[in-house]
Amino acid sequence: MSAIVIIIGIRLSMLFFGRLSLTFILVGTLALNSNCQDMAGLFRLLPIAYTPELKNKGKEILIRKGEYTIPGGDSTDMEKYSIDTDRTKNYLRCEDGYTTGQRGFSIIEIKKFKKLNGEFILVFSKYGGVPVEFDQQEFKVFDIKKGKLIESKENLIPNDIGLKNLLRTGYSDSLFTLIKNNTNSSFLLNSETENEIEFRISSPLDIDDYKNYMIGNVILFTWNGQSFVKRKIWD
Repeated sequence: MSAIVIIIGIRLSMLFFGRLSLTFILVGTLALNSNCQDMAGLFRLLPIAYTPELKNKGKEILIRKGEYTIPGGDSTDMEKYSIDTDRTKNYLRCEDGYTTGQRGFSIIEIKKFKKLNGEFILVFSKYGGVPVEFDQQEFKVFDIKKGKLIESKENLIPNDIGLKNLLRTGYSDSLFTLIKNNTNSSFLLNSETENEIEFRISSPLDIDDYKNYMIGNVILFTWNGQSFVKRKIWD
């Protein structure tokens, strides 16, 4: 679409040089910014440190085909990425796992939120491990500015969210360690509404074993255009 705009703009500017050449510049810029706002475009912009196995070529194949196998694998170590860009317009999920050998996995989620001033932020979450034992690995918030992702310096969500926020007061250090060693924790971005994310504790055994010590196992946060506000704790 942007290529068509450029061609038309050039042809018109030859006939009416001046005003319409300025129109071409404005339209071209709007098209570029629009492309950068879609979730596949934002996934492309993620720094390589957040998807270390995916170089630019690998990202493009993954987005185009929906899956990508890391070259060089063998019968004991075949790593494969899959991506889902179709759930909602502001959310993308990418899963990394192994088709042979080990059972390790990681889940990357990104979700876009609009600020009151009309600008956008991107929340990046990554958790992983093995099916019975996984944990949050990365959680970042980026400002989306001029087609770039810039790590936000604002404190948009409390940076000390964790198991302790879900425990009743008066717990001992030994109890905290026991529950932490037997539960998994992660942020989940694809919650029921577009302006929510959640932090969840789960257990490969039975979370009910610890129910007497916990307020709940999910903290729900709502985006109000300025920050994420803790709305409720539930199980």
